[in-house]
Amino acid sequence: MDKVARLGIRVQDVFDESILRQKVEGSLRQKNELLVKVYNRRDIVVDEIVDYFLAFAERLRPLVIDSTLVLNNALDEGKVVLMEGGQATFLDVDHGTYPFVTSSNPTAGGASVGSGIGPPGSPAPSASSRPTPPVLAPDRSPPNCSTRWACTCRRPVASSA
Repeated sequence: MDKVARLGIRVQDVFDESILRQKVEGSLRQKNELLVKVYNRRDIVVDEIVDYFLAFAERLRPLVIDSTLVLNNALDEGKVVLMEGGQATFLDVDHGTYPFVTSSNPTAGGASVGSGIGPPGSPAPSASSRPTPPVLAPDRSPPNCSTRWACTCRRPVASSA
């Protein structure tokens, strides 16, 4: 919700206290209304959150890179880039067994979205998969797939080479 509502805090925000504070204040304005008025909880103090995350800034700094640039440079150099979408289609937010999904796109198409590699530079997808539905409580499981659909899922991916 925060990403789509443009209230999300990104790791780079931890490196600039004024930006981090501004984003935390904006996010907590809405969240505190819910916490106090709907859930009868105490509000979250902006300074506590900002101070908590600022404490990680220097530890995180050497770990943060421009991953889009690194991946595109690797592809330009002919290197192999491996992307993992461990939960596959059943848990994809757009194509999965909604509402029993993750908040991302762990499919071959989602790899381009998540990595920042545009379609012309995208490597040909190669897959190893099982058509297994997500693990859910028995009373919350989506309906079973038909045998015909399950057989379609089991067909090998055609090679583009």
